[in-house]
This record gives sequence, C-alpha cells and structure tokens, in this order.
Amino acid sequence: MVPSDSALAVMPWRPTSPDRLRMKPTAAALAVISELEPFDRGRYAGAVGWVGSTGEGEWAIALRCVQIEGQAVTAYAGCGVVANSDAEAELNETTMKFRPVVEALSLVVIDKIPFAPPDDPVLSARIEQMKQQGRNAFMEYQLPRAVINVKQGAGRLIRDETDRGVLMICDPRLLSKPYGRRVWQSLPPMKRTKVLSDVIDFFASR
Repeated sequence: MVPSDSALAVMPWRPTSPDRLRMKPTAAALAVISELEPFDRGRYAGAVGWVGSTGEGEWAIALRCVQIEGQAVTAYAGCGVVANSDAEAELNETTMKFRPVVEALSLVVIDKIPFAPPDDPVLSARIEQMKQQGRNAFMEYQLPRAVINVKQGAGRLIRDETDRGVLMICDPRLLSKPYGRRVWQSLPPMKRTKVLSDVIDFFASR
C-alpha cells in the first residue's frame, strides 16, 4: 500500500466504506447540517496522520481530540446521528465522550514555585545591586516575580466566572516556608486541599 492509499483508507468521504463516518453526507443532509450548525466542524471526523520519507505512516480519524493553536484550545467529540437516533441518548453519549477531554483541560500542574534561575546574569546583577542598597532582594524582587508567574498559571485555568478546575502546586515550600502563604494568598479564592479524594469528587460533580 502506498502512502496515498493509506490516506484514502481513512478519508471521511470514502463512499465504499460501511462506516458511516466515512460516508459522504447527501445534499439534503448537508443542508440540514448547515442550518443547525452555525460553525465549522474543523478537523472533527477528518483524517489525521503522517507519512515518512520512506513511505511509512499512520492515519486515524479525528474523533475525541484536542487541537491547540497558541492560546486557543478546541476540543472535539460527537456521536453518530441517524434517522432513528434518540436525541437525549446521543447528547448523553457526546457528554460522556467529552468528559475526559474537559477534565484534562481543567487541571494545571505547577511542580515548583517558579523562581527565576539563580544563575541568570540579569537576576544576579539585580540581586547584587539591591544588596548594595541594603534591600532584601528575595522579598522585594524574586518572590513577587514568582507570585506573578503562579497567578499567570492560575489564569490559564480560570479565565472567566464560569470556568472551574484544579490548580495543583506540588512544591512543599508552599506550606513549609513562611513566604508560601504569600504565594497562595495571591491566588483567587479557591478551596485548598491535600486530599486526593476531594479532587476526584470535584471532577465527579460536573
């Protein structure tokens, strides 16, 4: 099989396939889709894959997937609707398929408080200058910058009042060091926990 054959084998419009996903919609169906869906389905149900220089490759149909472009994230999931489909059942199926995708996008993990590396020449020069001025470079410069970085991480999770998710900070200094309080107090009001079952219950409550 040549690469072009492998690509055609998963193209959604292939009419000889018994798989409904790969059958071209009729003109009537396309008209209904255009009326009910005021948006482009993008890559959903399309062929996604790669071909190497020697002809090897892998192809699949994009069903439950996520596309990331810069700061924009688009999640795809769906179901097969036919003449005798039950609308509520199809919606429940789609919601179930979306759940792991949404949960994956609802968790931000910060492994360590994001202090700038100490060997950064610009940082070293700034610290030395502040020391010469008798100032506390850590409390006045390094910690505030780390706090800003943590807040930016939380901002990727919570962008508006309807968003929800889990921010996991794995650095024990958040609790063991006096300055840790300053870090977590800078965050939006969130319930804090160290219990895994609380997180599981949170996702289960969607």
